[in-house]
Amino acid sequence: MELKKILIITSSVDETVSYIMKKYSEIVDFFRVDVDKFSEYRFCIGNSGWSISDKYSTIDSKSIYSIY
Repeated sequence: MELKKILIITSSVDETVSYIMKKYSEIVDFFRVDVDKFSEYRFCIGNSGWSISDKYSTIDSKSIYSIY
């Protein structure tokens, strides 16, 4: 079974999101964007959709299930 991918847009001090990610990490593939660390991400937008990458992984408009 493929994990559902959820994009989370928050800040690095959001402990509620840290808790949720830890609790549900076995059933959900989270991609966290911390707005206070904006320069650590690469945002790409094109005719075929968008993607966000960091040094560990990428999420895109074709694979996303939800945004929080």
